[in-house]
Amino acid sequence: MQAISLDFLGVPGSAVASKTLDLVEKHGFPSEKRLGAGVVDGRSVWSDGAVPAALVASLHKKVHACALMMPALLCCSCICC
Repeated sequence: MQAISLDFLGVPGSAVASKTLDLVEKHGFPSEKRLGAGVVDGRSVWSDGAVPAALVASLHKKVHACALMMPALLCCSCICC
C-alpha cells in the first residue's frame, strides 16, 4: 500500500465533527505513505466555502509536502478510494 485516503470532513450535518485532522496532528502521518485528503464533500461542492483550503493548509503543515496528494473528492457513492 502506497497511499491512504482519509475523510477530513465527517458526516455533513452531524453534531460530531471529524476528528481526523486532530488524530493526524497528534500521531503524525507515515512519511513513506501518500495521503489522499478528502476535503470536499461531493454532495455540496459549492457550499464548502473556505473549508477545503483551510484543511489543506493545516495538512500541509503536518504532513510531508511530497506525501500530500491532490484533495480527494468524497461522495455518497464512493465509500472506498
